Amino acid sequence: MIQVVDLIKDVIDSMIMSIDSTWVSVDGNGHMLCNVDKTWYLQPETRFTIGTSKYQVISFVLNKTITVKLLSGADVLKTENNTLYTFTLRNPSFYYGKVKIIDISLNKITNKITLYPIIWIQENLQRTKPSEPDSAFDSTGTLRIFFLNNCKFASWKRTDHQTNIIEPLNEVVKLFLNKLRNSGQTGRLGTIQTVNHANFGVSGLNDASSTIKNMFSENLSGIEIDPEIPILKNCKVISL
Repeated sequence: MIQVVDLIKDVIDSMIMSIDSTWVSVDGNGHMLCNVDKTWYLQPETRFTIGTSKYQVISFVLNKTITVKLLSGADVLKTENNTLYTFTLRNPSFYYGKVKIIDISLNKITNKITLYPIIWIQENLQRTKPSEPDSAFDSTGTLRIFFLNNCKFASWKRTDHQTNIIEPLNEVVKLFLNKLRNSGQTGRLGTIQTVNHANFGVSGLNDASSTIKNMFSENLSGIEIDPEIPILKNCKVISL
């Protein structure tokens, strides 16, 4: 029997967030504009690595363009004659547990640059066993899964959270759900409730519009999805 937490971890591990990029221009500050097919979770100030080359995002237009600056290494994104360059972002970090324990874990990480985004599942998962002995399912239950990225809690307006975090993370959510549905380990997911959490806070678990204090010590915003996941019997972890 595969546990639901193991299933979610396997699905996250199977996610591939590749970006097809073509170099367009460079401005007087050395900032490079590239056309891209996807931006995934990228937002201003996000840093990403391609081999030994390190970049920082200056700005982006969702699934259209990114403007970046080279921090170190060779400039692999600067191509000629509209040559396509493909690179892959690292997957979100996965956390499972209670708020206090996860907060301690996050605070222990000194290099926050490579920490976010995160996918977090609360502890105390409620699973129900089917009453029929010949059921194809081992268990079913609804999960609260949070896709979160770092934000500017004090200065951002709600539109900033929407543009910089919620809309980008929605692309990650769609990829996650696609991988989950096609994992061969679940039944039909059915309707999935989605809640946007700008300034994810103490009141954010129940009322996303009235956040007054961060849920974690870190400044986070993101998306919550509540899928009911029926897990099939005798499932084995497979390569997606």
